Amino acid sequence: MAKVSCALRAFEVPPSMLQTSRQVAAEFVSRLDPSLVDIGCGIEVYRLHKLHGDENVSEGDQLLCSLPAWHFDMDALEHMFSELEELRAKHAELGWNFEKAEANLVSYGPAVQSDATVQQMRQHLAQRDAQIAVEKQTQQKLRADLLAIREQSEHLMQLVLEEAVGGNSRQATASHGQNDPGVFSAGSQHSVATGPGQRFIGTASPRPGAMWPRYGQGFPRTHGNPRRH
Repeated sequence: MAKVSCALRAFEVPPSMLQTSRQVAAEFVSRLDPSLVDIGCGIEVYRLHKLHGDENVSEGDQLLCSLPAWHFDMDALEHMFSELEELRAKHAELGWNFEKAEANLVSYGPAVQSDATVQQMRQHLAQRDAQIAVEKQTQQKLRADLLAIREQSEHLMQLVLEEAVGGNSRQATASHGQNDPGVFSAGSQHSVATGPGQRFIGTASPRPGAMWPRYGQGFPRTHGNPRRH
């Protein structure tokens, strides 16, 4: 069976799940961002095979560069997003309960005669405050982890693009250096025509601050400086 992959190993799909190129495209776009299906984003599927170091390439070949040593766990990221949503819901519920208990204490305060009852209410409110503080700390930690993961993914994609550009430049320089050293200038990061139907494409690195397509509801906004790796 076929196997679909890209430069990030997180998008690998078990071969048993794929029968047609349509299924390959559907599985790929669902893992990348399900919202792309609704906006009609087209996915092109190519048949590829691994090349050896000395194997030649021809005009019109579609090439893919991959870094097998890099792994990115999309399932863990999705699980972290799910935990964050649950913590948000729990935080909202605790805040509502705290406001309700505080309002009840204020309204019934003059009628309360027992010191034991007042003490019990105060302890209950103190426990609520402690729970809310713990939830806030956990939420802040998750946000910091998400920011760190986003930075790692951006850094990883930049490395992939730089590796692809460098590999294409070296391959083009070596190939044209044997035939005509003056035809191709190495290090170009733009499309260069070398003959009818053939071109080498170098992709520029993302501009600083560029954001990846959001997964699910996207990365939450946070305050403070994200952790650097």
